[in-house]
Amino acid sequence: MEREKINQSSDYELMNLEKILDGINAQIYVTVPKTGELLFVNKQLRTAAGWENDSFVGEFCYKVFRGLDEMCDFCPCSRLDENPEQTIVWEEYVEIFGRHVIHSDSYIDWPNGEKAHLQHIIDITDFRNMTNALNKQLEQQSLMAKISQSFLSNEDMDTLISNAFREIGEFMGIAQILLFKTEENGTMLLCRHEWINPKFNMSSRIGGTMPISESLRGYLKAIKAKNKVHITADEPGMKEAVAPYRVNFFNFLSVVLYFGETMYAVLDFSREDDAKWSQDEINIALLISNIMTNALQKRLAEEELISAKESAEQSSRYKTDFLAKMSHEIRTPMNAIIGMTELALREDKHDARTEHILTVKQAGANLLDIINDILDFSKIEAGKVEIVPKDYSVAFLLGDVVSIIRMRAVDSRISFVVKADSNIPRTLYGDETRIRQAVLNILNNAVKYTEKGFVSLGVYGEFIGDDTVNLIFEVADSGIGIAPENLKRLFTAFEQAESGISREFGGTGLGLAISKRIVELMGGAFWVESELGKGSRFMFTVKMKRDGKERAPRHSARNAGQGEVPCKYTNGEFYGKNVLLTEDVAINREILLALLDGTGLLIDCAENGREAVDMVEADPDKYDLVFMDIQMPKMDGLEATRRIRALPVQRAKTLPIVAMTANVFKSDIDACLAAGMDDHIGKPLDIAEGMEKLRNYLFSYDVLTRH
Repeated sequence: MEREKINQSSDYELMNLEKILDGINAQIYVTVPKTGELLFVNKQLRTAAGWENDSFVGEFCYKVFRGLDEMCDFCPCSRLDENPEQTIVWEEYVEIFGRHVIHSDSYIDWPNGEKAHLQHIIDITDFRNMTNALNKQLEQQSLMAKISQSFLSNEDMDTLISNAFREIGEFMGIAQILLFKTEENGTMLLCRHEWINPKFNMSSRIGGTMPISESLRGYLKAIKAKNKVHITADEPGMKEAVAPYRVNFFNFLSVVLYFGETMYAVLDFSREDDAKWSQDEINIALLISNIMTNALQKRLAEEELISAKESAEQSSRYKTDFLAKMSHEIRTPMNAIIGMTELALREDKHDARTEHILTVKQAGANLLDIINDILDFSKIEAGKVEIVPKDYSVAFLLGDVVSIIRMRAVDSRISFVVKADSNIPRTLYGDETRIRQAVLNILNNAVKYTEKGFVSLGVYGEFIGDDTVNLIFEVADSGIGIAPENLKRLFTAFEQAESGISREFGGTGLGLAISKRIVELMGGAFWVESELGKGSRFMFTVKMKRDGKERAPRHSARNAGQGEVPCKYTNGEFYGKNVLLTEDVAINREILLALLDGTGLLIDCAENGREAVDMVEADPDKYDLVFMDIQMPKMDGLEATRRIRALPVQRAKTLPIVAMTANVFKSDIDACLAAGMDDHIGKPLDIAEGMEKLRNYLFSYDVLTRH
């Protein structure tokens, strides 16, 4: 035996070496090269292996440490033989210890005079476990961060939950994850989402329900009673309580998702073995439940917000549709009232009757102003008003305003003064219509509340650079004034500064609110200064682009004084021109025919869109212009226009078609233009505007040659 040979060496030298190796705080053993026979095992290794002092004698390293019957394939002996000066290091799992170790092997001179293997073992099990735990924790944190980030996206919630369940299930190495949502006022659980480990061949539980019985309710209450939101199967009585509801797996971890105090859902994790749920696994379950709760609450809030927005938009559409219909229904009889008074004023020269008719006309005009205020404000509220800039003359705008306000001021026995800077450019670029509307609202308001004294209008210009002018409009009066505490209510819709004012002066309380909002839509500022009993000053500013082009004077539709028919034309002015009037209301046709009498027009009438199409189709070259009502039976004006434009003759493409509509919203006007109409005129019909349209289209070569 090799041991006997070693015993022939110096006993003293051997004992001394063994003593040294026993004193080293490390696990060391010595083997015979090529055979692996153990020569020595130090005290540290003997203690770890539970050996007696000499129990290793006659044993071999490969058998003791690895349970093999012959030398290991990876034994480093051959490599050491090739280079005796090197040290071989490797890592392995030692079955006898159940530990992970690092081996180092090098040659040593043994006291028998021969080489031997000195093998040093370092236990790295704890370090390895700590490293694995740290890596696992980092992987877990990365996964949770990824899932949390995904739930912040706008991706479909079902897809997000499915992906999260799959990634968590694979990470935890469990069998199943289910999400049950409470339904029927908390009396039932409905399976909405699931993930099943692919190694299990199980049917889906999606859509499955289970009533929340007393035992299950007790199970859920038990979770909350413990001041936590989770519970595991190993808690007393839990397996029995939920046994009727479990399928396949009975080792579970359940987490309840609460929205406030209300139970929203139950998140259920299952495993196939009986292992106890670790704290890390419980933490993962709690974290994903928090992520999902926050995401679901956020998504539900967003959906509620979207639903509320859609509901509000739908309500606004209903309101707009209602106003459009009311506009038509109210303006149609107003058209008759105002039109008939126009005719009566033409034909009846009896002073008393003329005065009565003028009173009716004025009342109708006042009622129309109220209707327009309500509709204008509704359009602003609905976001239907757009600012449409174009070139305009401030001088002509002021002329229109003065012609309207002067007679009202005369009737009220007050003076009306207009002041304007001479340096204001003749032509500016802005929305003339909206500026006129704002100024008229303020002036009408001033005249209404001034019983004596004056109303003045001032317009001033401040140049900003070379091409921009800041226009300042100022309306002052010596009227009743406004108390300081009532100024803040001044621009509130449907309110007047004092509650008694509406009874004394009338009105809707919308004029100033409309003016302020129009100015703000144009990017301007609006303010007021007032003292009770002494009068008020209303001011607003708007920035206008300066335009080098000068415009020729234009006809003002408002130049006539009160009591005169605001319709000027030369007898026979349109002699020989053919017009097709399409209007379903007989009284409206009668009024229009009477108002246009003497103009020289040859007028045919159609009572609905279908008749109009037939008449144009029968003789396309006959008509020079078509007035087309919109809301009519059998076929409306929009469809009639589309069909006329579709006729297979060139004249149908160029024939001017002017809409007559009580619907004054931009969307309605856009619909008319989209259908193929050239222009529109509002109801009640302003005959002066009607004459202007006739002149534009009957004497315009550009329009008549439209293609």
